[in-house]
Amino acid sequence: RAGEAMSEGAEGLTHFFPTPQALAKADLSGLGLTASRAATIRALASATCEGKLDFSAGVEEITTTLAALRGFDADAAQYVALCALGEPDAFPRVARKPLTVRELDARMEAWRPWRGYALVHLWEAATP
Repeated sequence: RAGEAMSEGAEGLTHFFPTPQALAKADLSGLGLTASRAATIRALASATCEGKLDFSAGVEEITTTLAALRGFDADAAQYVALCALGEPDAFPRVARKPLTVRELDARMEAWRPWRGYALVHLWEAATP
């Protein structure tokens, strides 16, 4: 909906992925997103357009910036670091185990620098 049409493309491809500028202004209604999720996408796009979020920066700077955006928190930023930035030590804390944050933090220290991979393994192990 917000991407630029391709003049020529591979079969089934008709548009380029939208630029941050296009996403910041896009009407995302009717796509199956909640209003909150659409606002988060627009906040991410706006931060990129305004130069507040620079994906060429280091992972720590990116996650700090993401965590401050509407719709994000520290765990969402860590999830982006793990899945999108390929940071193997990212560790989004997901409430899947009955541990306190402090207990989980203490346990995960032993997994450095591979906390992200440990997390993925734990998620897979917990899947019925």
